[in-house]
Amino acid sequence: MRAAWVTDPHLEFLREEAKREQFLRSLGDSGADAILLGGDIQIAGALTDTLRQVEDHTGVQVYFVLGNHDYYYGSIRRVRSDVRVLCAESKRLIWLNESGAVSLSEETALVGHEGRQSSDEFLPFFCSYAVGIALRATMERYPDQRMTVLCGHTHGHGHCQILPNLEVFTGGAVCGEPRIQRIFEF
Repeated sequence: MRAAWVTDPHLEFLREEAKREQFLRSLGDSGADAILLGGDIQIAGALTDTLRQVEDHTGVQVYFVLGNHDYYYGSIRRVRSDVRVLCAESKRLIWLNESGAVSLSEETALVGHEGRQSSDEFLPFFCSYAVGIALRATMERYPDQRMTVLCGHTHGHGHCQILPNLEVFTGGAVCGEPRIQRIFEF
């Protein structure tokens, strides 16, 4: 399976319809069997229409999480409700925050996580030391398993091999210039 990873596309900044169409076409032309769509997709009022456009242009499964921008100019309750309804009506839009682990193959599962800020004493929701510690400890207990972590919201391209079986990628997204970060083969 080939999966195209896009994070932080911020389509609210892509005001020219021709550029939006070009980006959506690039997803469909990528040859991917699935799209992995990180958060900060679009502001609240246009989010569900944008997700439908991604689904229509690709014709493949679209696995996604939401980011803080996806709630801008809306309410958390309303955005979540609208996204739940959209996913219930769709066969290809999978909101990972609601779906739980999704099996991509006998050896690969996909899990999405939308961060939360629990108090002012902790780092912002897009950067979590506690999650890093938990992932490392988990993978140390299961050295025969492999985990790849795809991080959005950083807007800085990066790659780190934490352990032989724990690899982390961060997306180098630029507002107004959405692109496929990487194609993964599972």
